[in-house]
Order: sequence, then C-alpha cells, then structure tokens
Amino acid sequence: MEAASPVASFGRATRRRASGLDGTRRSWEFPTLHTLIVDYKKRVRLPDAKPNQVFAYEQQGDGRFLLTRVVKDEAAEAFPRSSLKKYLTRAKAKEELALLKGCSLEVPE
Repeated sequence: MEAASPVASFGRATRRRASGLDGTRRSWEFPTLHTLIVDYKKRVRLPDAKPNQVFAYEQQGDGRFLLTRVVKDEAAEAFPRSSLKKYLTRAKAKEELALLKGCSLEVPE
C-alpha cells in the first residue's frame, strides 16, 4: 500500500495512510502555522532571520503579505591595488598645480 501525500491546508488536519502491512494504523498530521505579532512600533520578529538581513515586502491583497529575502551580489573591488598609478605621475601633478595657480578662493568685488 502506498502512502498518500498530505494536502497542505492551513488550520485543517490532514490524514495520511500507513505504508505498513497492516492498513489499520493511521496517523494525523497538523500543519504548522506560525503567527507573528506586530508591536507598537510596527516591528515583527522573524525566528529564522539574521541581524541586518533585508527583505522585500509585497502586499498581495486579501490581507496577505509576501516577504522575500533580498540577496546582495558580491561587489567587485572598486579599484584594484596599484591600478591608479598610471594616472598619478609627476608630469600630471605639475599640470594640475599650474591649473590651480590661477584659481582663487577670494570673491572679486
């Protein structure tokens, strides 16, 4: 005899057939329904969430909400080590200083 798969439903017990030789033994399965309480600051504690974990919130109507965990992509290093050396040369520094000599912080009258 093959075991029947349980039907997923909230608040209802589902019946499962025994897979042994004696078909008389039956067990009841109750689906686990987790309830969360919102505090006065509109915070909810998720038991399996880690600190600083980000979730996307979506209202689906009929009083239902969907939370989806947001996974950040690994950011590449902005500038690999010593990749900017080609831009920082003595000639470039002299050129920048020449441009800055003409600049003034004083406001002309």
